[in-house]
Amino acid sequence: GEAVGEVAGNARRWRYVMRLPVDDSIYEVHFDDWMYLMDDKTLANRSFMSKFGVELGQVTLFFRKQD
Repeated sequence: GEAVGEVAGNARRWRYVMRLPVDDSIYEVHFDDWMYLMDDKTLANRSFMSKFGVELGQVTLFFRKQD
């Protein structure tokens, strides 16, 4: 599919729809990802997942670059 992105300072936002197969069905779920560059080695990512405008869940991830 296609993602729509925005940039503001140290933040990046990606919005996209993911097609998730479950049993014999396909569910289209909307994602809203926010990525924040905390320093030159750390990225924080907050993802929000929704369907029909109702939030289904959230996840927060931290990525750290090794030396």
